[in-house]
Amino acid sequence: MKKPWKLLFQQYDTGHHIGEVKDLIQRTMFYVTGLNFVMGAGTAYIVYARRWISIEQLMIAVGVILLLAVLFERAIVIPSNWKWINQQRYQHREPLRDDLDAIVKTQGEISDRLKGIEEKLGMEKRL
Repeated sequence: MKKPWKLLFQQYDTGHHIGEVKDLIQRTMFYVTGLNFVMGAGTAYIVYARRWISIEQLMIAVGVILLLAVLFERAIVIPSNWKWINQQRYQHREPLRDDLDAIVKTQGEISDRLKGIEEKLGMEKRL
């Protein structure tokens, strides 16, 4: 019973090309979405809202909503997103992880050699 679920939720290493294209599209859509928002807000204001509120009131309301969205993203979404990204990087053997493993191994070897030298010289541990 677990096997179909495992196959369904398994992650696959497909290289970097899919992620590269997706990232480029997402970054481009940021500009398209902003332009679409401005045009939609302008249209909605002219068609529906200009009878009830002034353009200044609308701009203030939109500004407050955007500020709240930015604060929410900064305080909650970004930390969670980076935690997820770092987990994926570690799980899928990012090349920097291999470099870090090599550094940690070398550091351990240097530390062991230094302890041996300190013992031979009769030095006390200072850390």
